[in-house]
Amino acid sequence: MQDRSVEQRARQLPDGPGVYWFEDASGRVLYVGKAISIRKRVRSYTRQRLQDARLLMMLEAASHIDFIVTKDEVEALILEMNLIKRHRTPFNVRLRDDKHYPYLRVTLEETFPRVLIARRRSQPGSRYFGPFTRAGAVHETLRLARRFFPQRLCSNRTFAQATRPCLNYQIKRCPAPCVGKIDKDSYRSICDDLMLFLSGRHADLAKQLGEKMEEAAESMEFEEAARLRDQLQALQEVTGSQPVVAQGGTESDVFAVARRGDEGCGQVFWIREGKLVGRETFWLTGVEGSSQPDMLTALVKQYYAQATMVPPEVIVGCELEDTTTIAAWLRQLRGKKVTVIRPQRGSRRQLLEVAQENAEFTLQSAYPVEEMQRRRVEGALSQLADYLELEEVPYRLECFDVSNLHGTDAVASMVVFEGGKPRKDQYRKYRIRTVEGADDYAMLKEAMQRRYRRLLQGERRHKNTPDLVVVDGGKGQLHAALEVFDQLGISLPVMGLAKRDEAIYLPEHSEPLRLQESDPALYLLQRLRDEAHRFAVNYHRQLRGAKSLRSRLEDVPGVGPRRRAALLRHFGSVEAVRVSEVEEIAALPGMNRQVAQVVKEYLQENK
Repeated sequence: MQDRSVEQRARQLPDGPGVYWFEDASGRVLYVGKAISIRKRVRSYTRQRLQDARLLMMLEAASHIDFIVTKDEVEALILEMNLIKRHRTPFNVRLRDDKHYPYLRVTLEETFPRVLIARRRSQPGSRYFGPFTRAGAVHETLRLARRFFPQRLCSNRTFAQATRPCLNYQIKRCPAPCVGKIDKDSYRSICDDLMLFLSGRHADLAKQLGEKMEEAAESMEFEEAARLRDQLQALQEVTGSQPVVAQGGTESDVFAVARRGDEGCGQVFWIREGKLVGRETFWLTGVEGSSQPDMLTALVKQYYAQATMVPPEVIVGCELEDTTTIAAWLRQLRGKKVTVIRPQRGSRRQLLEVAQENAEFTLQSAYPVEEMQRRRVEGALSQLADYLELEEVPYRLECFDVSNLHGTDAVASMVVFEGGKPRKDQYRKYRIRTVEGADDYAMLKEAMQRRYRRLLQGERRHKNTPDLVVVDGGKGQLHAALEVFDQLGISLPVMGLAKRDEAIYLPEHSEPLRLQESDPALYLLQRLRDEAHRFAVNYHRQLRGAKSLRSRLEDVPGVGPRRRAALLRHFGSVEAVRVSEVEEIAALPGMNRQVAQVVKEYLQENK
């Protein structure tokens, strides 16, 4: 996009707060930003582009600017984060892991709550703690929580059907509320202590346990007092080793970032009651050419967009892009004042320096491993080019597979690897429409025709043109692919990879190519082929499950087309509904507890 185009478009933009974004010719969103004045911010890009190579690349790729006006800057900030996450914009600094980090969920909506691992904060009434970037950390925290605070571990169905305590009661891991061994108020008291523990408020928890122990002793409930004493001692053994890093019971989160090339590492230290109770590491992408304030701002915003707790202090090492707006947003999340601090001296500054050292060390430690992986993939691609006699080293690989059961619910999949890494946002799945019976060749041809019919015309190449096409199978599948290319008038490198003996079939070669089992090129092809198979099989199972669920639900009293559609969208299979809780079914649009109970009972009786 030329400077003049930016200037012309900027004149048409509003002079107020909101979000703007740049798109390329295909409609892909390249960059999302927010501003007090959208017009002034966009016009500023013509002055900045000469000093910022990354900005220059973005403007050259962009062909369109769009915007949304908001009522204030805080609303713009929230919308900006949602759009970045939705479009995975390549020119914004983003958290590298495109996944849902795990949380610990306390099911407060239940009469006798449990603590579970959850990937989404979607259940009304539950309280969530996290996020955790390492699965080991969330499992260890869950283990400690269940050790210190006995709670029920069974499902709601098992709980409702229990007639006697289970083994967990015998080993003192559950107070057996299912058979009335503990009343509701006492059980809720344990849950309150559990949530203090998960919040890192260990001093408050120890104080409350001590008070409960004294009350139990005064009431001559010596067994309960002894239990509380043991619980308090165990808690002090675990939390007593946590170092005191700040005086005065400080509660804060400390942020630090480090960058190397296009990879960034962020560290978040959790300080609760003056003690370091934990830390999490976040990897950032799209940071090449970005300043430290840009990286730190992105980390702070994206972290609190999914965090469950906001402390009164947020400690950073440099000025954020818009500290005032971020502080106002954090205040909305917390419900109380939040101060963003950039300390120059004292214990807070020391904390910041420790976090910075950890971020740099973590990045340096991980970089050699990633560099080895990158070189290994580059070597595998180079070897593949030699084996297949390609003119260039392939970068984009596309692989096709089909899945069906005796010709029914037939599907095909296409997966994409770029630079040896999966590009899941470009995976495609196809429901076969024109083929009857179990004809794998015809199914493969239909999927490939639908993929390449609009992508390629004659010799014109698209940015997503593959450098190598792989089909799962042998000579038959390879010939089917070649027929498709002949019909469309295109020419692409193509090969078949047979599962039986891992033989590689090539056009105009009578004998297949066989590589050593340890060959990196073969390993890369196997990864690609297995991913295509997994993706196709999962889609096939999804269709079969939805078909089975739809047929089962047609006979359930009170479940009409809208309710069937809601159940299909959310669960996808009979088994998923059968093992779910009544509350989860009742929470769907158009459902209620009475109908949810009918659905559960019907599927259980007709298992």
